[in-house]
Amino acid sequence: MVPQTPIIARNNCKIGKWTINSKEYQGRNQIAILKVSKLFGSFGETKNTLWGQVWFVCEEGSLPKQVVLVTYLKKRSLLSLLEIMTLIRLNKAEPASGIFSPIFVSQSASKSRRRYYVLEWEWEGLPGRERQLERYAKVLANESKLMIEPTWTRNMICLDGMSSWKAEMAVSDFIKKNK
Repeated sequence: MVPQTPIIARNNCKIGKWTINSKEYQGRNQIAILKVSKLFGSFGETKNTLWGQVWFVCEEGSLPKQVVLVTYLKKRSLLSLLEIMTLIRLNKAEPASGIFSPIFVSQSASKSRRRYYVLEWEWEGLPGRERQLERYAKVLANESKLMIEPTWTRNMICLDGMSSWKAEMAVSDFIKKNK
């Protein structure tokens, strides 16, 4: 289920579609999120930014199924996911007990008037998912060491498990070292 080389499902916010390599996938996808990590760093033209690394399995939709995929979120797409996860927990539910639906929503950049897309997230709690959850728990227990993606993350630091003070210090040190 976890490939030796991670499959990066890019949420291409310039065109509002998912892409894997050069193949485009459109339409609604329903995904089970296995792991979310917070990273800080740079990739491409985006410098010194908070990123979310999301490992997931597509259960319905156009993306490949029965394989673990990874994607990266930033800015509004990341905030949308973190917000819905907080709301789920406030309602005394566990995010893994349901299915997430990331939806590309068109936006307009105020200065350039260019169109771009952000991901907004919906979640639906699904009772009776115990068997599926057990399967994903086994994947995490047995194959999580394969859930490493060095291409995008080589210029990033992981903030998982850090207090806000420690994360601030790590980000400050990162920025100083990468000027």
